[in-house]
Amino acid sequence: MFKYIIVVLIAGCGCLLNTGCNQNASTDDLVISYRRTGGMLNLDDHLRLYTNGQVELERKGQESTFMIDPNDVTDLTSTLDQIPFSSLRSASTNQGADYIHYELRYQRHTVRIADPELPAALIPVLEELDGLILNQGQP
Repeated sequence: MFKYIIVVLIAGCGCLLNTGCNQNASTDDLVISYRRTGGMLNLDDHLRLYTNGQVELERKGQESTFMIDPNDVTDLTSTLDQIPFSSLRSASTNQGADYIHYELRYQRHTVRIADPELPAALIPVLEELDGLILNQGQP
């Protein structure tokens, strides 16, 4: 009996200690999923942004969770709402050792693009998301 209680306590505490543990946001609250891979630095970053401002980041095998201002999420979604996703060309065939490949999922849209063919409409959004990755919520 005591073995089971200890296992439950340890499992529960692991969630408190794990920065990647998500207790505040659900997949229903997911606003943006963003992945960037490749480039000269061999990037492999995956960011998930939720309506409450929670950000989950997987980068170089490390997971972290941090918060941004929910108003910043609203500003970002307002920008995304202005983008004509249906006119964006996806799945670039460009190949290059130093090209970065991007995948952006927002609402029912998924865009896959690569350097150097970034649509002008997406550049401010990609820069904002890249900033979140680099600064991890710090100004």
